Amino acid sequence: MGVSGTGKSSVANLLREKLKDCEFIEGDDFHSEENKKKMSAGIPLNDDDRTPWLLFLNDRLRCSTTLNTIVACSCLKLKYRKLFQSSKEKKDQLKFIYLYGKKELLEERILKRKDHFAKINLMESQFEDLEPPTSEELTQNFLGKYNVEDDLKTIVQKILISIQEYSPSLII
Repeated sequence: MGVSGTGKSSVANLLREKLKDCEFIEGDDFHSEENKKKMSAGIPLNDDDRTPWLLFLNDRLRCSTTLNTIVACSCLKLKYRKLFQSSKEKKDQLKFIYLYGKKELLEERILKRKDHFAKINLMESQFEDLEPPTSEELTQNFLGKYNVEDDLKTIVQKILISIQEYSPSLII
């Protein structure tokens, strides 16, 4: 989880390569066309826009039959994370990974991206909506938080160390 530009998809893809029996669900692939058009036009999504998308991703996660499932999803607000935790079947196995970084670095990354509907003009709204995990939430529901100033391989290595004990479903 994290704002746009933190590398959620990149980290998830590298993790998928390292984990056995792993499914990767790219959240961006499941935004409605209407949501993609809004974001492409620089219009931030609101809770009403996001809720059907989050419910769909949660259903996909619950239906996954793989040992490990990784979902790349911003999950900016606590209530979004609670929605994923509401699934009784996977609740004990679900862990979040929080990717964060300085706004300047993330802006630089977004400006370099090609063919993505989330442009730089959405950055401010993402930071406004972001409810970073509390210390209690971090100890209960997260594998950790990772600064994206580190290179991708270092972040993935740290995450792999954190998950050696069990095989959770991950929200990145």
